[in-house]
Amino acid sequence: MGYAQTPWQAAPVVPVQSGPAMIPFAAGQPSQYRVVELTPPGVSSQSSPKFPGAQQVLPRTPGEASGTRQEPSQSAPANLPPLPSLAELPQVTGNNSPSESASGTTGNGSLVSFQSAPSALDPNSPIRVLADFAAGQVVAIVGTERILAGDLAAVIEPIIIENKNRLNGQAQEDVARRTLLRQVLPQFVEMKALEQEFFRDMAGTATPDEVKKMREQVVSRATRMFYDRYVPAELFKKYKVEGLAELEAELQNRGMSLGIMKNHFLTQVMGSQLEEKYVLEQYEIPPDEILAYYQENIDRWKVPARAKWRQLTVRHDRHATREEALQRIEQLFNEVYLGGKPFEAVARDSSEGYTAAEGGLYDWTSQKSLKSAALDQAIFSLPLRHLSQLIEDDIGFHVVEVVQREDARTQDMAEIQTEIRKTLSKAIRQKKADEFRKKILVRVPVWTRWPEDIPGSRPLEEALGE
Repeated sequence: MGYAQTPWQAAPVVPVQSGPAMIPFAAGQPSQYRVVELTPPGVSSQSSPKFPGAQQVLPRTPGEASGTRQEPSQSAPANLPPLPSLAELPQVTGNNSPSESASGTTGNGSLVSFQSAPSALDPNSPIRVLADFAAGQVVAIVGTERILAGDLAAVIEPIIIENKNRLNGQAQEDVARRTLLRQVLPQFVEMKALEQEFFRDMAGTATPDEVKKMREQVVSRATRMFYDRYVPAELFKKYKVEGLAELEAELQNRGMSLGIMKNHFLTQVMGSQLEEKYVLEQYEIPPDEILAYYQENIDRWKVPARAKWRQLTVRHDRHATREEALQRIEQLFNEVYLGGKPFEAVARDSSEGYTAAEGGLYDWTSQKSLKSAALDQAIFSLPLRHLSQLIEDDIGFHVVEVVQREDARTQDMAEIQTEIRKTLSKAIRQKKADEFRKKILVRVPVWTRWPEDIPGSRPLEEALGE
């Protein structure tokens, strides 16, 4: 079994237990201390990769031998890695639970959605009201980078706005905002740790000047992607604006800014790049595992009977009496059955059903999915291409003609083995990504307002000297 060298193997050792170095703030600063960036000799703190941590190697995990894994370079790469395409970029919000976010199980960089925090919205639910946080207040330190409450606005504010109708006034909105801040912070910390390791991985054993140049190039390229592609394709469309000035004004009205959105975007891009480098996109699945999964989940492959049909409808609510509606459907039936007029033409001209404009045609529909039991019974029992008798239900009277029908069946494994292979490969990749992220978090020291939410983190007061 071989081992792959991690991006930090050649990095200077800085024990995690030692904590950040502290020096006093300049006069007038909001706190007595600030965190000093720990950098290799000769590299300025403004441009250096910031990755304290101890040496470690990651073993090549089972299944990787069948794929292609890129090994970290031991010197400065000649070409920068390509940034992910717009379609591959993680979304700003997702549907992960707070517990998943805290443990780093999302795997795609998406953050917790508002639906994950119903307690913040339910006026009848007792909620722990957190301390009030100004946008500029530090809520965590990841490595040597501070996370401010306002940095999470790109995630929290869209959730608040989308759920305005569920919030009873400003007070409850503030409670929801503070609750969401704590819930999304663990995953935001994880993203920041991945971003920092991306730059350290890129550095390899390059000289300080090479590191600075590479970092500037990557940030420049990602920033261009943000303004040239993400902003027009996503933000202009989402906020219904046509220019940067208009977008900035709209974001300001929503408690955000273009700068916050850009920084959040860059963090996600860098983190996803690092993960893609060390976690395979696909994994080979042995045939016996595919068969076992198929047999264990056999009910999932059962396909109900389905049919296509044409339908003439005369509604009760469009006629004065039931007898009048009955006479009308009999007239339409006779136009087709006795008069030889095409079913589609009669439906298009005279039917009162939902698909009259399409000649009364209903596309593939599964058995027992129709609201009308009478229609369902007729459609799945009539001979093909035969007119039904008059059918009455709560809506009105109908005549149907079944065009095509398939019996219920269980899909053969040959039909869905590709789907199973993708499902199992995705699950393995998710597990590998989770393991990778956890190893990154172990290496990067974290201080947070809520250390109990992030395993291995320490109270923020230690770093800020509070």
